[in-house]
Amino acid sequence: MSEALKEAKVTRRNAKAALTRARKSLHHTIESKRPASEGRESLDKVKEAYEKLIERHEEFTKLIDDDTEFEKEESWFEECQEMFMRIEIRSKEYIDQTMDKVKSSIPPTTNVLFDASENHPGSVTDKSNGMIGIQLGGSQSVNTSVVNDKEDSQNTVVDSCGFKMEKPKMPKFVGDVREYAIFKADFKHAIESKYSTRDAITFLRTCLQGKPLELIKGIGTDYNAAWDYLDSIYGDPRVVSDTIMQDIVKFKPLRDDEDARFCELVHLVKPCYNTLKEIGVLGDMDNSLMLSLIEKKMCTDDRKNTDVRASISSVLHTQDALLPIISAEIGGQGLYKRGNILLDSGAQLTLIRSGTAESLGLDGKEVTITITKIGGEEEQTRTREFKVQVTSLVNKRSFVVKAVGIPQISDDIAGISKENAAKASLLTKEKIFRGSGPVDLLIGIDHARMHTGETRQSEHLVARNSPLGWVVFGTTASKGQEKGRLFFVNYAAPVDLSEFWSTESMGVSARSSDCSMDKLTQLEREEKKIIENSCKKVGNQWTIPYPWKTDPKLLPDNRSQAMKRLEATERRLMKNQANAKAYNEEMKEMEDMKFSRKLTRAELTKYTGPVHYISHHAVLKPEKKSTPLRIVFNSSSVYQGHRLNDYWLKGPDLLNNLFGVLMRFRENQVAISGDISKMYHRVLIPEQDQHVHRFLWRDMEIDREPDTYVKTVLTFGDKPAPAMAQIALRKTAEGGTESPRAAKTLKENSYMDYILDSLQTVTEAAQLTSEIDEVLTKGGFRIKEWRSNKDLKGTGEREREEVNVIKGSGEDKVLGIVWNTAEDSFKFKVQTEVMNSLNTTKWTKRSILSQIARIYDPVGFAASLLVSLSPRQPSYSRPTLCVFADASQEAFGACAYIRWSIENKEFDVKFIAAKSRVAPLKQITIPRLELQAAVLASRLQATIKEESRFEFEKTFMITDSAIVLAWIRGKVRRFKPFVSSRVGQIQSQTDQAQSKHIPSRHNLADDVSRGITVTELSGRWQSGPDFLRLPEEQWPQSELEPTQEEVDKECRKTMNVGAVVFTPSIIDGNRYSSWKKLVHVISWVFRLKKNLMAKIKQTHEPQPSQGPLNAQELEESRRYVIRQAQRSLQNRLLKNEFKMLSPFVDDEGIIRVGGRVDKAIVSYESKHPVLLPHDHSVSRLIMQDAHRCGHPGVATTVAKTRKNYWIVRGHDLAKTVKFKDLNVGEYHK
Repeated sequence: MSEALKEAKVTRRNAKAALTRARKSLHHTIESKRPASEGRESLDKVKEAYEKLIERHEEFTKLIDDDTEFEKEESWFEECQEMFMRIEIRSKEYIDQTMDKVKSSIPPTTNVLFDASENHPGSVTDKSNGMIGIQLGGSQSVNTSVVNDKEDSQNTVVDSCGFKMEKPKMPKFVGDVREYAIFKADFKHAIESKYSTRDAITFLRTCLQGKPLELIKGIGTDYNAAWDYLDSIYGDPRVVSDTIMQDIVKFKPLRDDEDARFCELVHLVKPCYNTLKEIGVLGDMDNSLMLSLIEKKMCTDDRKNTDVRASISSVLHTQDALLPIISAEIGGQGLYKRGNILLDSGAQLTLIRSGTAESLGLDGKEVTITITKIGGEEEQTRTREFKVQVTSLVNKRSFVVKAVGIPQISDDIAGISKENAAKASLLTKEKIFRGSGPVDLLIGIDHARMHTGETRQSEHLVARNSPLGWVVFGTTASKGQEKGRLFFVNYAAPVDLSEFWSTESMGVSARSSDCSMDKLTQLEREEKKIIENSCKKVGNQWTIPYPWKTDPKLLPDNRSQAMKRLEATERRLMKNQANAKAYNEEMKEMEDMKFSRKLTRAELTKYTGPVHYISHHAVLKPEKKSTPLRIVFNSSSVYQGHRLNDYWLKGPDLLNNLFGVLMRFRENQVAISGDISKMYHRVLIPEQDQHVHRFLWRDMEIDREPDTYVKTVLTFGDKPAPAMAQIALRKTAEGGTESPRAAKTLKENSYMDYILDSLQTVTEAAQLTSEIDEVLTKGGFRIKEWRSNKDLKGTGEREREEVNVIKGSGEDKVLGIVWNTAEDSFKFKVQTEVMNSLNTTKWTKRSILSQIARIYDPVGFAASLLVSLSPRQPSYSRPTLCVFADASQEAFGACAYIRWSIENKEFDVKFIAAKSRVAPLKQITIPRLELQAAVLASRLQATIKEESRFEFEKTFMITDSAIVLAWIRGKVRRFKPFVSSRVGQIQSQTDQAQSKHIPSRHNLADDVSRGITVTELSGRWQSGPDFLRLPEEQWPQSELEPTQEEVDKECRKTMNVGAVVFTPSIIDGNRYSSWKKLVHVISWVFRLKKNLMAKIKQTHEPQPSQGPLNAQELEESRRYVIRQAQRSLQNRLLKNEFKMLSPFVDDEGIIRVGGRVDKAIVSYESKHPVLLPHDHSVSRLIMQDAHRCGHPGVATTVAKTRKNYWIVRGHDLAKTVKFKDLNVGEYHK
């Protein structure tokens, strides 16, 4: 044992002895029954001795290296800890018992009343704090508050000074989730220590009121189960946090002249902060987003005022925070520096200060980020993402993180005392590496491993052993630490234009691979089945209960919220008496038509089911002739974290294709349009669903309590209401078996509450409208009025009016498009005031695109502004569909026309639809853009054929790109992925034989891709190209043929792949000990082969060979073996590696060494020896054969070999052979 270890053990032993002495003193105090004050003093001494023992024990164990010895010492300390805990519990029980005896020994007295304004003998009035000092028995004094003489003297408790204090009242809870945590803490403190659980459940029921009391009625006497159930409903921190956030969101922003309301904001934020702190989710309040939200509620001047902002910030930051900062080596590109690193687990991105990245010479890729500052100010900037190496100062471990550069992460951090931090965090100061100055690197949760490690906690400080070393953070009692600035940084996300382009994609959207007939998902089919199975017919109306996915009993009673919303609605309506009168009339009409009903007091009292109130407000639509003012009910309002719409299933999307409905509406000569009157209000709901649709109203009589109403029908704005209404309409159509045509129209040609169709004659149209009316009546529906481009007698059609194209207040619309029945045309409404205002200002891209986006054009009429409505095809001809496609560098698009034969072999042409797309920002080749246009055309063609009731005789897809046409007619697999996928889609939707090529000047889609002026809109764009009115054989033909090179640019590159198979030699040379033996074996094998071939008559050998081997057979075998050995030299020969030897191949296919010795009088074999590789087994056998003759040295052995063979690196091989020969000789000796 070392000297340091012995010294530490002696020190710990002394500390243990001090603890033992203090424990014995405390024990003696308890046994002697000394006063409670002496017991507390003795207990404090024991605690002090125990804390010193802890410090000495940790200092001792740090010096122990052996794990077994360490565990032994820890067991010893656990015994000391148990001893301390036992004496601490016993002493606290003794102190409590002593205090109770003192209180019970004081006799009860009457309540003493004092008046602060009177001068009582022996009293001194302290005016500074409203307390009165009472002189009792000489030197002792006691302070008490002024007592109100109206308080009940019986409801008091005697304290140690003889005064009666009022008993605390039991806490109450009525269902506000904000108050639940405090209520629970107060109740448990007051009840659980004094009463059994059976009594506690009784007290709990007396403390609950309203909804919470109803929830635990069926629980019985299970006290813990009651708390568990209440916790599940009111104790979820997320619900409390959401509710508090909604309180702040709903706070009306301050105006510049509302200084008094600033205090209201502060008084709102402070309780919210305290509540979240109580439930342990303070981070939901104390963050940059919440600070930004609160600052948005302040007026402009207050946002600029630093003092005001600091006062709000001080509400959220009552203590100074010690951020998790650690110093480490930051490096990159060979440069390193010591910097401050902030480990922020609340950040989703890792950030680096731009100055640090620049000083380290880091180079990263460009990215775009959005910085949201306090107050909601956003700044989008271009920066770089770097790879940064971080090295610990403790263990020298290195980590690589990706960080986004920003100018500044936070304000400079102040230095701290390492001694104080070490003492507070139970660490030594050598383990704390924390600097001051700017934060160089912020590591977020995207590098989660950097936030892991052993954790220690001491009061409000936490120490974590992160991969970079110990980091200390938490709250401290120190003052004046600077607050850092807060930023919200994220990668800039692309703008979501999915909803904006949903209209543009109608008719040309990519088709899914779903093969089911109804095109519903499995979830939608299940929800549809639930709603259909619950439908019931009551009289001539459908009753459909809402599809609940969550128990409605969990809905809170939000009458207070509904009352506030009612008052706000009334204030708005009172500003316009006409609107207030119309609103009140709408309410009365709802009650008269039994869409709502007023609840009596008896119903309000007796009903025990779930209750929820929905707020309502007015929406003005002056252009609507039937309903210029509409009452809207808000089912998405949030109360205590609950939203009514979240409790329901959404239901399936049963709406028909809008593009197809409009197209079928334009097909035939007579168009009809009907609007179902108050469609949602024709579907009834059961009583339970009515009570979760309660609302308040008092006929604008604001000086009385409002009446309570319930909705008895579907409510517009409920999440499942569209699906429920559509299912009711479809079930009504299914019941109209006597009118199959009307039923089919209701199923296929309706869109929500609109019914559109077109027929050939006025008689058919009148009959169909009559049949639809009859079918709808059986389901409780009715048509408000029918509209048509023809005069339908007996249909109740109102007088036709000219539609004001520029601006008006009463245009009739068909699914959002203005329809002029007199002219049978669609028109588009333009706000001329907006256009005139733009003429006086500078035109920008934003202003131009804003005006374009105002035009609702699901079919593609907008390109011509005023387009004749209908193809209006005669009934005696099968039409032809022609779709054109074209592209330019700016845009690509497609347009479709219908063509049919009329009298005298003439043809008529009408516009059907058009779609266009802007070319991508990243430039692509014109052929690829033309292919994109062809894809658009194929989708448009497929949609028209699917949605139209026409039976097309032919369909043509026409383009002016010969390259695209060649691609379409080619094999898909030949092309690169971009072309291959699109060509495959086109081939699956069109007939390749009906794809045509025409010159560009005849391609009408050229107007879409390049644009035309307003004066050209009424030309061929509206009526179609002239050549379509000619027979097909007279259509223009293009003789342009693309070159094969242009077509093959998008073909895949073909790669020739050869498979190399290694065929092992029939006879392995490594298995033979001599060169002669190998040649003889090969010779015998060749003889066997010849003899077998002779027997099956495949050779001309007269007879099989017999007897010993002859010289010819041995020579053939030797040459064969040599050729096999030289196979590895072929590639090296081609690389000219042996040019110094002048190699050549003789007539037998053997590689020989050349040179200038042709005139020498020696044999051919000596002149041109066979070239062999040094690493082949044949070379080794030949070298061994030469060495065995006399076992000469290396030079002699090589010389003997080179008489007939030139072995590459022959000297090395000879050395190897000789060395092995010597070893064998030594072995035999």
